[in-house]
Amino acid sequence: MHPGWVNTPGVAAALPDFYRAAQPILLTPQQGAGTIVWLAAMPPEELGSGRFWHDRRPRPEYPLPWTRRRDPAAARKLWDHLAGATAEGAPKASAGRAGQRGC
Repeated sequence: MHPGWVNTPGVAAALPDFYRAAQPILLTPQQGAGTIVWLAAMPPEELGSGRFWHDRRPRPEYPLPWTRRRDPAAARKLWDHLAGATAEGAPKASAGRAGQRGC
């Protein structure tokens, strides 16, 4: 589920240039909550499972065809890494390059 681009402090802090440019068209938090509230109220048998929802409509999960390629070995490696990195007691990673502005 994607709420759309919502006028929140998180968007303003994480994407300040985008926020300034898009502020007139950003959704209110109430508007952003619309789809998830609608989904919660719908009978599950009408929704199906595993769909990506936006604006109360199912949307393609893979808008770019080349992102649809499946590699079970790479998926397992990523899953194992994330499971280890998020396990209780796992060492905290530093922000490194990903946390630097402009990278």
